Amino acid sequence: MNTFFKSTVYAAFVGLTIFSSCSDEIKDFTVKPDGTEQGDGSTTTTETKNLIINATATGKKWVVEDVIYVGSPSAAENEVTIDNQSSGFTKFTVSKIGEGATSASFEGKIPANLSGKKLLVFYGNAADMKVAASKITLNLASQDGTLMSAITDYTGEESINATFGVENVSAELKIKASGLSGVTEAVLSFNDASTIGFTNTKEFNAEGASTYATEKSMTVSISGGDNDEYTVSFMPSVSETAETMNIALKAAEKSGDYIYTKDLTNVSSSTSSYNIEIKDTDKDLELNSKLSGEGTETSPYIIDNVIKFNKINSNKHYQLSRDLDFTGIDFNPIPTFSGTFEGRGNTLSNITLNITDGNGGIFAVNEGTIQNLIVEGATVTKTGSLDNNGGTAILAGINNKELINCHIINSNLNATPASTGTDTGIGLLCGKNTSSNSFISECTVTSGSITMKGSSASNIGGLVGYNYGGKIEFSSVKSSTNITYSSTGASANIGGLIGCIYGCNIKGCSTDIIINTKESTSSLKIAGFIGDAFTKWDATATISGCYTIGSLSFNKSNQTYGGFAGSFGGGGAKTLTNCYTSIDFDDSATHAFVGAGNNDTYQKVTATDIYYVKGSQDETKNDNINSVIQQKSAADLKGMASSFNSTLKWTDYQFVAGTDTEPLIITRK
Repeated sequence: MNTFFKSTVYAAFVGLTIFSSCSDEIKDFTVKPDGTEQGDGSTTTTETKNLIINATATGKKWVVEDVIYVGSPSAAENEVTIDNQSSGFTKFTVSKIGEGATSASFEGKIPANLSGKKLLVFYGNAADMKVAASKITLNLASQDGTLMSAITDYTGEESINATFGVENVSAELKIKASGLSGVTEAVLSFNDASTIGFTNTKEFNAEGASTYATEKSMTVSISGGDNDEYTVSFMPSVSETAETMNIALKAAEKSGDYIYTKDLTNVSSSTSSYNIEIKDTDKDLELNSKLSGEGTETSPYIIDNVIKFNKINSNKHYQLSRDLDFTGIDFNPIPTFSGTFEGRGNTLSNITLNITDGNGGIFAVNEGTIQNLIVEGATVTKTGSLDNNGGTAILAGINNKELINCHIINSNLNATPASTGTDTGIGLLCGKNTSSNSFISECTVTSGSITMKGSSASNIGGLVGYNYGGKIEFSSVKSSTNITYSSTGASANIGGLIGCIYGCNIKGCSTDIIINTKESTSSLKIAGFIGDAFTKWDATATISGCYTIGSLSFNKSNQTYGGFAGSFGGGGAKTLTNCYTSIDFDDSATHAFVGAGNNDTYQKVTATDIYYVKGSQDETKNDNINSVIQQKSAADLKGMASSFNSTLKWTDYQFVAGTDTEPLIITRK
C-alpha cells in the first residue's frame, strides 16, 4: 500500500470564545518568552500568564504527542520559524487526555507583554514551516497531523478558553488494476468547471481569515500493490456536491509507458472511501499516441512507447526516453527519415521486420541523424526485389547522412531476394552508405548473423553492405558475427565490415567475423574486412588503422579471397596505412592479406605498415600494392602499439597490446 499523505486531513476554524477570569495590571516589559537575559546582557523580570485552550475534535482522536503553538509574529521580522522561541511562539503539549478522547486541554505560560497583540494559534507539525508577520501558509501535504487555527486579541486576561472544531475530510481510493503491469503513478483530476478539487495549502492572515489553495489534479507515485490493488489517499476541497473524478494510471510496461483511464462518479468531501477497477482494456489510445514536445531541437518529441515510435515519419527531432520491447508488436519500416533521432542509450528490442520489395530496415532510408541507440534481438527477413542502389539492414536500409554511436546486438538478417539490382547492399547496421556525405561513427555489430540464399548477386557486409564513398570511423563487427552465403549462379562480394566499396574513408575499424560458404558455382570475392576494395576512377579510398580477425570457410577453387581484402581494383587512388589481419583459414592459404590485384600503374595502392599473422601471402596476388606485405607474429605486433599510434595520431583512440588472437586492440584513450 502506498499513500500520498501520511495523514491527509485538515481542520476548519469553527469558533473562538474568550473568557476573562481576572484582571491584572500589565507592565510594559520587553522580555523573551523563556525569561532569559536580553541581548544587551541586562536582566529583566519575566511575567507570564497562564493560557488554557480547550480543544474538541470531530473525526479525530487526540494523542498525547499532539502539540499546539501559540504566539504573535514579530512585525519587525519578515519571516520567522514557527518553533523559534525568539519569534514569540510557545509550544504547548496535550494534558488531561484519556484513551480515545476527542477533546483535550492545552495549557502553558505565555509572556505577559503579549497584551494587545494578535495571537496566532495552530496545531500541527511545524517542521520546516515559516510564518511571516502578516500571515502563515501551511502545506497540508507535508503535515502528519490535523491542522486547526484561530487568531484572537490577547488582552492580558489570566486565561483564554478557545474552542476549535476539527473535521476530518480525508478520503481513500482503492484501485484494482486488472491485467496491468508496472503501475507507477496515479493522476486524479476533476474538470476545471467542477466545484470540487484537491486541497493543497491553506493560508491564514492576521485578521483570522483563511483561504484554501485548490487544484484540479494531483499526482501520486504508487508501487508494490498487493494483488494488483493500490490505495491512494487524497483531500477533496470542501464541497458536498457530487462530482466525477478522472483516474489515470501510468504503467511502465515492456513496450513503453501507457495511460489507463476511467471515471469515478459521485465523489464529494463527505465520503471517505471509494473503490474502482481499471482493466487493460481501459488503455487510452488517444493519450498513448499523442506526442509530447514540439519536435524542435530544444523540445523534441518524446518517444516512450511503441505506438509513438510507429508514428515517426518526419524531419522533426525525436528523443527515446526509455527501452522499448517490440515482442508481438507489428512494425513497418519508417519510410524516409530526415530529422534527428536521439536514442539516449536506450534499447529497441525484439523488432521483427518482413520486407518484400524495396529498401528495408527500422529506417528504410535515413537522410537525418540517428544516434545513441541500441537495437537488440531484431529479426529482418528480406524477400522480393532489391532495386538498383537499394539496401536492406537492421537499422537503416539506406544511409544518406549520419549514424552515430548505434549498436546492433544479437540480431539476424535473413535474405532470399527474388532479384537484386546493381550497386545494392545488405548489412547488419546499414545496407548502403551512399556518398561522401554519409557518415558512420562509433557503431558496432555484436553477435549478429546474415544468411543469404537464392540466386541473386549482392554486396554483403557485417556492418555495411555497399559503401559508396561514405566515411566510417571507429566502428566494429565483433563477437564472431556470422555471414553464411548459399546462393548459386551469381556473383557476390562478402566482407566482415563491408561487402564492396566505390570509394571510402575508413579509420579505426575492426572485425571479428566468421564467413562460411561452400558454393563452388558462384563467383565470390570474400575477405575478413572488405570483399572487394574496388575504387572507381572518380573516387578515392583511404583505409587507416584497421584490422580483422576471425575465420573464413569456403570452396577456394572458384573464389577470390584474402584475409583483409578479396581484391584491390578500380582506377581510383587508394591509400592503406597501419592495418593487419589475423584470419584463420580452413586449410593452407596463400592469400593471407589480399587475394587479387593487377599491375596497372595508375591502380596501385599506396601502402605502409601492413601486416598479416597467419598463413602466407603470394606476392603475385598483390601486384597493385606498392609495398611488401610483411608477416609478423602476434608477439611482434603487440610490441608495435606505440609505432601505430605515433603514425596515426588519433585524438580520442589508440592501439594497445592485446592477445595472441587479437594482437593489437583499438581502445578509447
